Amino acid sequence: MLNEALQYAEAGLKVLPLHKAMKNPVLPNGFLDASSDEEVIRLWWKGSPDLNVGCVVPKNLVVVDVDNMESIAVLAEGGSFLPATLESTSGGGGRHLFYKLPSKSTISRRINYIDGIDIIVNGYLVFPPSVHPSGGRYHWNQEFSLSAIAPAPSWLVTCEKNYSLDGDVIQPDKI
Repeated sequence: MLNEALQYAEAGLKVLPLHKAMKNPVLPNGFLDASSDEEVIRLWWKGSPDLNVGCVVPKNLVVVDVDNMESIAVLAEGGSFLPATLESTSGGGGRHLFYKLPSKSTISRRINYIDGIDIIVNGYLVFPPSVHPSGGRYHWNQEFSLSAIAPAPSWLVTCEKNYSLDGDVIQPDKI
């Protein structure tokens, strides 16, 4: 995992070590202690080469975390499509789709935006080739490159304005 952690840091991402086959950070302050400093990263993995690797989601990116593939169809029925972009598959079979946000856009983290889809900003993600708690490995669906990240679709950039909640049930037709 060290080589991948260094590759992510070289690409400009802040890296953090995660417990072996887990999603939670080893660091006392979690993702707030993440670093892109090579020396620091080497120290983290020294003696613990099987730690998982996480990266902080930069402020100019948003990640659509899909755990329920049927929800993609629900989004599409409402005209909310997910264009091709840098994508990884989680060890549990979900998908992480990375998108660039326009400058000065504000978007909040939304867990269960609709069933099985989370909108991830202001936090971190588990990155390949980490091991999922189920034993499966995370992997890139194409070669990792931040230049492969597509612009966020307009519905995603404006999801704050379109977000609709009725009690605890999100209504996808209102998105």
